[in-house]
Amino acid sequence: MAEYGVAWPDGSEDLFRLTADERGHVLVRHMDSSYDRAEGFKRAGDALADRCIELAVGGSIEETMVLAVLHAYHHAIEIELKRLLGALYRFHGVEKGRPHHHEIVELWTEVRGLLRRTSGDLTDAVDVSIARCLTQLAESTAKGEACRYSHDDKGNRLEMTQHFLDLANLKEVVNRITTYLAWMRDRYVDREAARREWEKEQKSW
Repeated sequence: MAEYGVAWPDGSEDLFRLTADERGHVLVRHMDSSYDRAEGFKRAGDALADRCIELAVGGSIEETMVLAVLHAYHHAIEIELKRLLGALYRFHGVEKGRPHHHEIVELWTEVRGLLRRTSGDLTDAVDVSIARCLTQLAESTAKGEACRYSHDDKGNRLEMTQHFLDLANLKEVVNRITTYLAWMRDRYVDREAARREWEKEQKSW
């Protein structure tokens, strides 16, 4: 296919070879936390959304990249919810591990219940807004799976129910939600640390 300008594998490929051009080199060994993954997927979604807006992708093959934007944002939100749940579990003494499913609406239902235990951490307006947006994202993409697959593992069609998207608005709303979730997670981590320090101090009396 080389004569047609199409590059096929020629037998010399090595997926993880480091080439002489260091501009594309990146150290990945240290990226082992849930924060790295949440931040990575959100930033990828942001960058791709910006690129789609720049390209004015409507009506072109580039518009297929929107599916990757939706998947990236869905995954970023899922990870942030699980990170917050971990902090809430520790703070409230809930003896259970983080959920392994990908249902962002169910994750938010559990998060909101624990946030409501501490006065002022979750206003009605924030609760309603996040619940509405996560439900919209989950329902419009078949719980995120329709971004990745056209059919489920039983062969049933996975429909994308949203006909049009405003990528600038999508990016803004997702960033507000992920910022809130990350901020609340940090608050509960700080509170847990303060409580442990207080308990340690009491024991020294």
